[in-house]
Order: sequence, then C-alpha cells, then structure tokens
Amino acid sequence: MPKRQGFTRVLAIIGTVLLWLPVILVVVLTVGGVPKEVGWLPFSAVGAMDMFPVVVLGGGVLLWAALRARSHRKVLGLSLAAPVGSIVFGVVWSQPVPTGVWVLLVTMALIVLYWIGLLIAAVSGISLVRSLSSRPSI
Repeated sequence: MPKRQGFTRVLAIIGTVLLWLPVILVVVLTVGGVPKEVGWLPFSAVGAMDMFPVVVLGGGVLLWAALRARSHRKVLGLSLAAPVGSIVFGVVWSQPVPTGVWVLLVTMALIVLYWIGLLIAAVSGISLVRSLSSRPSI
C-alpha cells in the first residue's frame, strides 16, 4: 500500500469514528439511562447537537480524506452541510428567544435535518473506509 493511501485510510477511519461518537453516545445514554449524579448531561435527541464541535472535527477530517481519495466528495460535502446549516440557522434564528407553534416546527425540522445529515455522513464514512480498504495498491 502506498504511503498516501495509508494516511488517507487513517484519516477516513478517524473522521468516521468522530462522526459516529455522538450517535453512539446518544443511543447508549438514552437507552441505558444517565446516572443521577451526572446532572449536567441530560441526553436526548438534542444531545448530539451539544457535541457539534466533535461533528465538525470529524466531518472536516473525513472530508479531507474524501478529497485525498477523490471519492465520496459530493455526498459528504452535502451531508455535512446539513448539520452545520441547521446549527448556524438555529443559533442565528433563535437569538431573541421566540415563542409559538412555528418556532416549535422550525426547531424540530432543524433537529431532523441535523440528524439526517449526520447519519448520511457517518454511513458515507464507513463506505469510504471500505472503498479505501478494497482498492488495490498501485
């Protein structure tokens, strides 16, 4: 395996693990329950949004690997734009805290958009790692 492909595979693995980390933590802490002494960690479907810096870091590393591999660039770019856009739009949009039914609907739509983008990017990361592992070395 050439040196370049090995580094790209390591980048893809690190990025994929970082993208799956918020998903796995939300599932484990929601299903398993959060201990009472950890009062600062109320996990729910919004819990992955609290780990947004991990998603940005993992997405950036995974996108770097995709650019190096010249594979999965479009799907990763578009799927990572969804969580970033939903966080940015949600933060900007809610700056004086509005109330009402429309606020609830827009907030729920942003949470769903975040999760869809995160899951598509994480699954694409697995696909990128598999395609890098199956490529013959030249």
